[in-house]
Amino acid sequence: MNQPSNACGSLIPANHLPILRLHVDHSHNPTQATTQPQSPPGPPMDTLSDNSYNQIPEDFDIPPQLDSDLPFAGNVEYHLCTPQVFPGGRTFMGNFFADKYGLLRHENLFYPFASGADWQLGSWLLRSGLSMAAIDSFLSLDLIKSLPILFQSARQLHLRTEMLPSGPRWKSLAMHPSVPTKRAVTLYHRDPIECLQTLLSHPLFQRHISFVPCKVWSTAARLVCVYDDWLSGDHAWELQSSIPAGATLLGVTLSSDKTNISVMSGNCMAHPLLISLANIDPNICCKGSLHGHLLLALLPVPSFIHKKSRVHGLLSDRLFHQCLDHVTSSESCRFPWGHDE
Repeated sequence: MNQPSNACGSLIPANHLPILRLHVDHSHNPTQATTQPQSPPGPPMDTLSDNSYNQIPEDFDIPPQLDSDLPFAGNVEYHLCTPQVFPGGRTFMGNFFADKYGLLRHENLFYPFASGADWQLGSWLLRSGLSMAAIDSFLSLDLIKSLPILFQSARQLHLRTEMLPSGPRWKSLAMHPSVPTKRAVTLYHRDPIECLQTLLSHPLFQRHISFVPCKVWSTAARLVCVYDDWLSGDHAWELQSSIPAGATLLGVTLSSDKTNISVMSGNCMAHPLLISLANIDPNICCKGSLHGHLLLALLPVPSFIHKKSRVHGLLSDRLFHQCLDHVTSSESCRFPWGHDE
């Protein structure tokens, strides 16, 4: 599935954008957002050469940090109401070493796999699209049996993979349209807040996420504004001025397209709904290899049983918006001014 470009329009109204704060620890005093939250101690990132999060593309550019203490930096004017940072936030690698298997991973970075080669083979099998029967057949080869791997079947491989820290978990909901359909309609979705937390904790995005709105001027005379991303626009500046002091403004982008899902699903149709953050640098977010967009939901496209075929499109659009309303109005999205997590 192709990743959308950074020009995708948002499906959420501006006044419904979630306003998030980082984890609150009342034993510490909040400080201004001049640096990113630090993750718990763990092995240095340069030792994670075989980890997928450390496979940085050759064209991945890490620009120098600007001094956010200054309201003006060259031709850039930053908003004075900067977000507050609270200790306790973790990156993906922080969560990786903080779960119940964290001590074992300090001894063996690839636990629950024996080595990097063991993990690479398992990762390839899981991403290959092979069925469990095909994986069992592959692992039964004498050549594969001679390898020092810890799994001998597809079931053992999946059980070991489930021991790794998971991302946002999938949920299902049975939809009941007012008009009968040829088959049951099921909405599969994930929690939007958990998906946003996953994007915020991505280690490669740490220096490419901005939280302070700014105004970029073409010259020092400040006559012409330059708009190159969401935070440099007038809308983000006005929203930051209207929210409580210290709150963090996140621009949520939802994009969708109709696609055919035919693998183990009876040739069903669905709208994949992708979620991303407008706070991520556009040249980073639009790269599919960096996974700047996460799959939030699979919006079903059923076949309705109605004698008037011209009504089918209207019924499909109604169901689409009903599913979208459910995904974007979940319990975790009802915090108007902050989410402590």
